[in-house]
Amino acid sequence: MNAKFLLVRGAWATLLLIATSANALAEVQPHVRAPLTPAVQAVAAANNGLAFDLFRQLGAEDSEKNLLISPISISAALTMTYAGARGETAAQMADVLHLNGLADDAIHAGYGGLISDLNAPREGYKLSVANRLFGQTGFPFRQQFLATLEGPYGAPLEQLDFISNTEPSREHINGWVADQTNQKIKDLLPSGSITPQTALVLTNAVYFNGAWKNRFAEGSTHDAPFYRLDGSIGQASLMYQQNVLNHAAFDDFQMLEVPYAGDDLTLVVMLPNQRDGLAALEGSLDAERFQESVDSMQLRKVDLFLPKFTFRDDARLKAPLKDLGMTDAFGDADFSGISEGGDLVISDVVHKTFIDVNESGTEAAGATAVIVETTSVNPNPPTFRADHPFLFGLRDAHTGGLLFLGRMTDPAAATAAANIPEPTAAALLLTALVGLATQRLRREV
Repeated sequence: MNAKFLLVRGAWATLLLIATSANALAEVQPHVRAPLTPAVQAVAAANNGLAFDLFRQLGAEDSEKNLLISPISISAALTMTYAGARGETAAQMADVLHLNGLADDAIHAGYGGLISDLNAPREGYKLSVANRLFGQTGFPFRQQFLATLEGPYGAPLEQLDFISNTEPSREHINGWVADQTNQKIKDLLPSGSITPQTALVLTNAVYFNGAWKNRFAEGSTHDAPFYRLDGSIGQASLMYQQNVLNHAAFDDFQMLEVPYAGDDLTLVVMLPNQRDGLAALEGSLDAERFQESVDSMQLRKVDLFLPKFTFRDDARLKAPLKDLGMTDAFGDADFSGISEGGDLVISDVVHKTFIDVNESGTEAAGATAVIVETTSVNPNPPTFRADHPFLFGLRDAHTGGLLFLGRMTDPAAATAAANIPEPTAAALLLTALVGLATQRLRREV
């Protein structure tokens, strides 16, 4: 089972960056990857299922714009959130994430195995998948939830004060994402996305920088016409090489695989046979047909003309995820597996990507943040306004003993009483003498 982690659509083709295998020789020897466990295979298939579902939703918003998502980033962030979902919320998320029929232990072990394997250092490219939880300081997160995410996903909890330092917290998270993506993803969290109600931000960042197994000669790159979907003709810088590559031809499109150094990561290009055939191709592709097409490719000599391109993309995923059936998570949610206290709901899912394809190779990055907010617990500082009767005590904190215990029912009366001057010594003496004289008169009478 091939593990896919980057999906690209241009007006000319659909590109998919996946992990796969090949047996060709290269200057960088083919990488030897860990054997695939059933759990890793299952979550890789689930990742691809969500990829095409979400890609179709986003693609329908504007059929002619360039589009780029990182399925592994989205899947990892949402599956970490799924670890704290319960009831119907969990059922809906499992359906959208293609996790139905998988035990929770297998899901988390599978993603843990996949992430660990992708993060293993290898010659010829750099690939990293990083996860991090940013939680409100003092919020009562369940320890089991934190342990699940810190273990398989390598996602430790970093505490921030969203209540008092909302904007600095947002900037801190954006800084972490930028660091994880070689500064290619900046400002993942837009202004206003983090509020004092924010309790948790589950964040994933993916970065890839790899050289082609067979680089394109810069001298062969040339400007050529590019036929857009609207019928207009533009210009593109077409790279060229003739090589033996995995290729397959179908009734409606061709598929080609361009390997990176080490042979275990490839760029898969799906090119419609008709210049206006992109919409039909996108509509017909799902994870199953994609995998069948990959499996049918064979090595053959190919004249390859591939455009150089660089672009960024971003998306708010709340609406498309709800359209796919994940509704309760954004409304009537049950995330009681995350925290014992307070109702939680996903306020938004934000996603950003970057890609640069040139003669040397490819640099790509993606990041996702799932923003979880409180609904029933007011995170603002509590107001303690003692404007009605109350009890009070003066307590020795060390021993716990009460030194004074009182009740306050009328501060004005207490203040007035306190303002009555204490009698002076002369007044006390006069009072005593008057008292003695009074007693003496009574005896004489």
